[in-house]
Amino acid sequence: VLRVSYDGLEHQEKEIFLDIACFLSTTSHHYLFKWEVEVKKLLDYRQVYPNIGMKVLIEKSLISYREGIIEMHNLLKELGKSIVREKAPKEPRKWSRLWSFKDLQKVMEINKEAKNVEAIVIEQHQEEFLQRRIKVDALSKMNRLELLILHNVNCFGTLNYISSELRYLFWDYFPFMSLPSTFHLDQLVELILHHSNIKRLWVGKKCLPNLRTLDLCHSKNLIEVPDLSEVPRLTDLILEGCTEIIQIDQSIGFLRELQYLNLKNCKKLFLNLNVIFGLSSLRSLILSGCSKLLNSKMLMDQRHTEHLENVDKNTNVIQLPLYKLLMFPFHFFSPPKPEDSLGLLLSSLSCIPCLFDLDISFCNLHQIPDEIGNLRSLEYLNLGGNEFVTLPSTIKELSNLQSLNLEHCKQLKYLPELPTIKEKTKVGYYGGLYIFYCPKLSEMEKCYSMVFSWMMQNLEVTTILSFVSHFCFVRYLSITEFGDFRFTCNLLFPQLG
Repeated sequence: VLRVSYDGLEHQEKEIFLDIACFLSTTSHHYLFKWEVEVKKLLDYRQVYPNIGMKVLIEKSLISYREGIIEMHNLLKELGKSIVREKAPKEPRKWSRLWSFKDLQKVMEINKEAKNVEAIVIEQHQEEFLQRRIKVDALSKMNRLELLILHNVNCFGTLNYISSELRYLFWDYFPFMSLPSTFHLDQLVELILHHSNIKRLWVGKKCLPNLRTLDLCHSKNLIEVPDLSEVPRLTDLILEGCTEIIQIDQSIGFLRELQYLNLKNCKKLFLNLNVIFGLSSLRSLILSGCSKLLNSKMLMDQRHTEHLENVDKNTNVIQLPLYKLLMFPFHFFSPPKPEDSLGLLLSSLSCIPCLFDLDISFCNLHQIPDEIGNLRSLEYLNLGGNEFVTLPSTIKELSNLQSLNLEHCKQLKYLPELPTIKEKTKVGYYGGLYIFYCPKLSEMEKCYSMVFSWMMQNLEVTTILSFVSHFCFVRYLSITEFGDFRFTCNLLFPQLG
């Protein structure tokens, strides 16, 4: 009966059924083939039109959907796997999909061409990573591979080639120091190499016209990000925890579609922050722990950076007038104060109309410049872990602000007037004021009054929306270590409607 249901599907629907049957995660340690959003995204990379096909599978009770999670009965999973295996039950290199570590190991040990393999998804627990290793030379012989996910798989060997059909690559603990020099990843959309051994991704320029996400977080050996001038569609660049990275190529300034830039704890990074001026689509900027970066001597007033927009279309070379080139080195002899550099950065960020999230926590900042008030589009601001005594009065100009984080500001003594909250246009908002371990904060009664007044504005504005939309809203206010007084308050809305 189950096979009859499968046989009645169209070709695209069969492909979706087989992908879900083989790859759907039954554990909680990873998320890729489990949550509806991720399942649809990965199926889309497989070019099988998931919105239509998954609807058909749900109607035929071949899959189910509950609270954002895709589910399939174990009998149906076994059916799908048996269909993939049926033409060559004992030769996994001839299958279209690989989902078992043991089967992948067989393919790698034989080390022959595996021309049918289109997708590999191997997920293991951390303990299994330490227990067994696999030599992956045969990956270079999979010319049709479109999807590769290796999670907690301990790999070694050589990688001379990656399939040019690859659209999604997730490989944590990637063991190699660079990508193969001959790769042509024209179709690649996401490149995710967490905790990798990468030192340099590539040398020179590489054309990745469809790459949207480059995530190298916690790659401890990474020392630089190469030329990205031929990666024009990049929207997310994540380098969090790359503690040895020294430089990012200046071509980052030409990424007009970049929306999310995460440089958290890139402690050795030196970057001319003028390149950020050109990131006109930037929505979220994470500079937490980058004290060296924010003290950059190379930051100039935006009025003197017109040359960043004057780019030779054929060479992507910045055309810098000679007199500016001659004057440029003198910035090293009279470096700006940290607050001056940050002020210039904040002034320039105000020209990015969609920036809503800024994190400059734990940057050893002794003063927050008045220019912070220019960032009118900000909704989330994290200033925690810095050394300032008070905030500038211009903070009240941030009328879109929903969340202000001041945790671990151990020198903070005074709170300024907080912003007047504008009417929210978004539903499902979560925000708050976070003051944890601010032991020197004084005038507690005044602080209480200001904090509760600001939070009530949030509540009143959101209550109106919640009644209209029948949503449940949660507000969290944490005020701890007020001198010797500890206070925590949770403000909760019950489910409305």
